[in-house]
Amino acid sequence: MGIHLGRTRLKSNVSAVEKSATPAVQPTVMARAVVALPTAGPGVLVEANEAFCILAGHRQDELIGQPYTALIARVHAIRVAVLISAMAHGEINHVAETWRLMRADGSTVDASVCMIMAHDGQGKQYAIIEAVAT
Repeated sequence: MGIHLGRTRLKSNVSAVEKSATPAVQPTVMARAVVALPTAGPGVLVEANEAFCILAGHRQDELIGQPYTALIARVHAIRVAVLISAMAHGEINHVAETWRLMRADGSTVDASVCMIMAHDGQGKQYAIIEAVAT
């Protein structure tokens, strides 16, 4: 599949932040996931990097194969399901919003999310999701 995120170890440039004149600046690692977009039903997570797993509060093996909408708090669940469906049907190709995610322990976290449409070499549709806790 041409969407693969890879298994590279996530690193942050902590030394540059430590030397910064602004101590409030913290290193940020972008949480990324890939959702397969079927023409019916919710999108299914097929990849998630370590930062996304931490943000979601799940291990990677708990996330892969799960519907992405299961991670969305009720307050945003219908909207996200509609957006994923619209993306799967080619009605939109990107989204940038704040969503409330439901973590494994039942707590929630607000995240700024950017979701863009992608295709692999076989024409399968995917949504690449990048998120940062806000």
